[in-house]
Amino acid sequence: MTFLDEAGKTFHADWDRAAASCVAALRATRHLGDRARLAGLLATLGEDARFAALWARYDVEPKTRERKVFLHGEVGELELDFQTFAIGGSPGHELVAYQAEPGSESERRLLALRPPR
Repeated sequence: MTFLDEAGKTFHADWDRAAASCVAALRATRHLGDRARLAGLLATLGEDARFAALWARYDVEPKTRERKVFLHGEVGELELDFQTFAIGGSPGHELVAYQAEPGSESERRLLALRPPR
C-alpha cells in the first residue's frame, strides 16, 4: 500500500518516514522466504523512483516497535503504537499489534469505528 496504492500516500501522516521504514524493514527480512517472489516484488517496486532511491540507501532496520500516525478517512488522525511478535514455528511470519494510548483521542476515535452493538 505504501508504494503501489495511491491511497497509501494519503493514509500515512508522514509518508516519507513510513516509506523509509517499510524499505528498511523489507531489506532486513529479504533473506526470508521465496527469493523468486522477492525478486518479482523488488522489480515491481523498483519502478517507483522513490522506492528505488530508498532501496539504494541500503538502510536495514527490522520493525519491532514504533509509533505511527495514520490519516483515517472517517475519524481523522490516529496515533498508534505497534509491536511485532515472531510466530514460533513459522519463520518469517509475525503478528503485528497496534494500540492507541489508553484515554487518548486516538483511542476514542478507534472506538468510534466499532460497529454498533
